Amino acid sequence: MKLIKLVAQSLAVAGLVAAAAAGAATYTWTGSPTNLGAGGTGGSSAALLSQTYTYNDVTQNLSVTAKWSTTGANGAPEGAWLVLSDGYMPKSSPMEVPVYYIDWANGVNRVSAAQYDGTVYDGGGVKFGSWDNAVSVVNGTGTKQVSFNLSLAGINAYDPNGATPGQGSWKGGDFAANVGVWFHWFDQNTTTKTTYTGTAGNYAVSHIATLSESYYDTGGSGNGTSCSNTSTSGGSGTGGGSTCGCPPGSTTGTGTGGVPCGPTGGKVPVPGVALLMGVGLLGLGLSRRKFAISK
Repeated sequence: MKLIKLVAQSLAVAGLVAAAAAGAATYTWTGSPTNLGAGGTGGSSAALLSQTYTYNDVTQNLSVTAKWSTTGANGAPEGAWLVLSDGYMPKSSPMEVPVYYIDWANGVNRVSAAQYDGTVYDGGGVKFGSWDNAVSVVNGTGTKQVSFNLSLAGINAYDPNGATPGQGSWKGGDFAANVGVWFHWFDQNTTTKTTYTGTAGNYAVSHIATLSESYYDTGGSGNGTSCSNTSTSGGSGTGGGSTCGCPPGSTTGTGTGGVPCGPTGGKVPVPGVALLMGVGLLGLGLSRRKFAISK
């Protein structure tokens, strides 16, 4: 009976370890004024002050926040599009990741998503849907901050080979210790603006027209390792490693900044940790029982 009780306690502890590890599977990349220059930047729209991308690989929730200065000649931007990858520059890898369109101007408040198919301004490939009133806009003194939260469960589950044969390897919208960013924001007005087709919940971008535009492009941005100043290497952030400047899938060689190429960060090994803890406590219980019998 004591052995059974101890086994139950061991499994309970293992479950707690698993829960704690699962809760830790949240990855955040933040760009601030001190490291924004590590990616390729440019254009004539507002100056980007900060950007934060957070992904939880258990809930599959993505959170995006960007802040701009509104003191420049063009004031605040009025729309943006964003493509994220798990560490490589997503611009040159179509059919693998989603593109997010964010609109908060001309009476529209909407996030829509599609398969990035190598084109952006005409709405991308397969449409994943739209979310009205999903954009939070905060106007500060000389700043504008825009953010949204999105569940990627349906997007990540998309099967391009089943739906559209021959479209390559779908990776979804998740990232871990590294993130590749292709982010453009722009100005528009009542005539030069983003247009849509479809109905509520399924609005799809048909065309983006801009008055002025700026960008932040980077690949291999590790959460903690800073790379050199090119649009195909990495930025810096907080919290992890980096494989900067390495092509997708590289397992050998050295990336920009002397960082070895290889896996771009993995999931938290929850089952392994829990199993080892449980087995260890079970072994301790058996040894104690054997010692008691021998006495």
